[in-house]
Amino acid sequence: MGVHSIGSPSRLAGHRTDNAFDIGSLNTFADPRAIALRSRVFPWGDPWASGRRASSVHPDRLSSTAPVGSIPPGLRWYNPVMVRRVYAHNFRCFQNTEMDIADRRHVLLVGRNGSGKSSLLDIVQSFRLLAFGRNQADEFLPDRSVTALPSSAPQPHPQIRLEIDMDIPQCGVASYSLSLEQPPAFRKMRVAEERLVVDGDNVLERNLASVRFAGADGKRIEFSLDWHLISVSVIGVPTDDHPIERFRRELRRLVLLRPVPSTMVGEGGAQVAVPDPSCRAFGDWFRETMNTHPGAYEPFRTYLKEALPGFEAAANRSSGLGVWSLEYEFRSNSGGPYSISFGDLSDGEKCLSVAALTCALAEAAPPITVFWDEPDSFVALPEIQRLIVALRRAARNDGQFIATSHDAEAIRAFTRENTLILFRSSHSEPSRLRPANDLVAPSDDLADALARGDDIA
Repeated sequence: MGVHSIGSPSRLAGHRTDNAFDIGSLNTFADPRAIALRSRVFPWGDPWASGRRASSVHPDRLSSTAPVGSIPPGLRWYNPVMVRRVYAHNFRCFQNTEMDIADRRHVLLVGRNGSGKSSLLDIVQSFRLLAFGRNQADEFLPDRSVTALPSSAPQPHPQIRLEIDMDIPQCGVASYSLSLEQPPAFRKMRVAEERLVVDGDNVLERNLASVRFAGADGKRIEFSLDWHLISVSVIGVPTDDHPIERFRRELRRLVLLRPVPSTMVGEGGAQVAVPDPSCRAFGDWFRETMNTHPGAYEPFRTYLKEALPGFEAAANRSSGLGVWSLEYEFRSNSGGPYSISFGDLSDGEKCLSVAALTCALAEAAPPITVFWDEPDSFVALPEIQRLIVALRRAARNDGQFIATSHDAEAIRAFTRENTLILFRSSHSEPSRLRPANDLVAPSDDLADALARGDDIA
């Protein structure tokens, strides 16, 4: 099998010149001296307001949730990658809702339809797209994102606040928060507040158009930015070791999966290191993974040999003009070989291929963090347990696996300690999230309790 390189990835936000700092397309500096920075590694330490808390409690918060940046310092060389926390306020069914999954290698989210399982993954996907250059506040969130729930702290206009905490290798814990609002006279969303804290150090702070962040030598850079643009996405940094770029790099590495097998194709010629959630360009993802991490092929092949009867190998065949086609080679009961185009596989076989490639990537290039919305979809009952167990095992290499599911077999594949239940009493109430151990008696089977529709709250 021949796998060919398509080229190297390009910089997605900002770029470097010999000794210059560049903001790319931005021309809204309040201080023009900001473009005269030396390209040196960011020296750790708070470049301004040392020791000050990175944020105060948001006025709409209803609990004593720790503010962004309150994580103790001293974790700079903490290597495993994982999402530690996701917070949402005034977003869809969430008001002051927090998902704390720190130190959990594998997590299952369960709950009734409309409880917010997929919405949590939408939040993570929106953060991830920032690292790929999506910078418009109005495009950051999917449609109909502002909550319709009544607020206990009335505001002139609702303000969406979203936060994510992640472990960044050789840096520590990165805490990013973003607040968006749409005042009555505005046609689009604007950024109200934005903040990035890494290992207790304020790296980026923003209030409306005013932005300040730590540049080279710890110098404080201040400039004005169109309040419809999200600064963490557009700021250029002097080195790839700058904490903003490290944060964006780890966001880009997150794998979010919602496979839509009817749209998945094996043909293509693009370079896809991480798939879009639908996995539409599966062939491109497979080819790029094998090109970048050749050691992933054997785990991929081993998984599919167990899942697909008669499977022997996968091959990329040139279709000309830089287009490649993924084909699977099988052996019949009589011993004769035959090939099937990836596009001709069943929906379930395509989803098993996604699982195989995800597990192979986790083994060949750890660590990775995987979010999968209902991995049991399209998959036959005998395969569900094996698929979940394989993905959980892949998370052992300092990675993380977070899934949502309604399937009893998938639910039983997770421990109670790592299962979180989302619930809401009605559509006029916000969703809440609690560990299964707090809501279901140890003697009860969680899957059976959910299937019976027991009142879990």
